[in-house]
Amino acid sequence: MQINKYELMTIISTGVSEAVRDKAIARVEEVIAKTGSTLEKTDKWGVRKLAYPINYRNDGFYVLFTFKGQPTAIAEIERIIRITDGYVRFMTTKLDEVAIEKSNKRRSTVKPRQKPKRPPGAPSHTSGSRPHAPRADKPKTDTRADTRADTKAQTKPTEKKAEAKVDTKADTKAEKPKVEKSKNLK
Repeated sequence: MQINKYELMTIISTGVSEAVRDKAIARVEEVIAKTGSTLEKTDKWGVRKLAYPINYRNDGFYVLFTFKGQPTAIAEIERIIRITDGYVRFMTTKLDEVAIEKSNKRRSTVKPRQKPKRPPGAPSHTSGSRPHAPRADKPKTDTRADTRADTKAQTKPTEKKAEAKVDTKADTKAEKPKVEKSKNLK
């Protein structure tokens, strides 16, 4: 049979203890070895934020296993992950030789990201002051005072109309005669 290169990305719940997490990682490494696959490396990425909550958790412990093995070994490895406590999600990916070469080439040319340096005397915006904050020495003027008086004058007649409608309804209710129910009718 052919031997392929695989990556197995797993997320372990942060709700489990460190001892349980280490046992879960060791169990997967053991199963990879039992299936006749060769484990190349195990990268423990640590706790990272999840893209969306899983089981009411917002973060998980990421582990990346890189190994070579037969395609039939994948089913057994994934079965063991499903029944092992602590694993939240997992994904196995078959790596293509061309993709591996491109990835290695890209990793060798990529430089680590550095923070840009500020020139001396440049303001730091981390102190809490924002450049677009309103100035405190400028008094605020209210230009809507005239329009407020106009709107009050317009609302008064409508209030009277509403009161008049309420009064007419009260009068019509009072004019209706009350009908007494007789106690003898059943």
